[in-house]
Amino acid sequence: MCEYLHNGYNYPKYHCPDGNAIKTELSQLRYFLEMLCAKAPALDIGKISIDEEKLIEICVRTDQRKLHYKMYHGIKLMNECKEAAVLAYWIIRLKPFTYDIGEGVHVTNHINELFALFLITSIIHYVRNINGLVVGFSDVRILEDLFYTLRFRPIMYDDLTLMVDSLAHI
Repeated sequence: MCEYLHNGYNYPKYHCPDGNAIKTELSQLRYFLEMLCAKAPALDIGKISIDEEKLIEICVRTDQRKLHYKMYHGIKLMNECKEAAVLAYWIIRLKPFTYDIGEGVHVTNHINELFALFLITSIIHYVRNINGLVVGFSDVRILEDLFYTLRFRPIMYDDLTLMVDSLAHI
């Protein structure tokens, strides 16, 4: 196995996840997309197109970030909040989903940001429930501000991981 030295530790060189791991990740993302469409009746899952290559790229880049956290931050396993935030970041950045609004017009922006927000809020609710904290947000403005941030503000995955992790544990 190829290794290299960094900060006194031997780390393996990055290897892409195998096909089964990527298939599992893709099926989980599809499941979350189906859940989003079930919760938002205005969205028709039949009108959503998925770019499989971009989704695979998102899975690989998220996996690469896990190695980065291990190497540079000493974190052996990235927690769910950080992983969901990195996934959301790459979904917003690469825009794998398009929505057919009729007459050959396809929109990419809102569906990707909405899906990223859904991923983020789902993991926040999950972690808050496990930790015995109040599940949900008491103020809808938090969601509106987060959606606005995802749509219009330049944000990096480290910023997003901090934000999501903080919302999940405060």
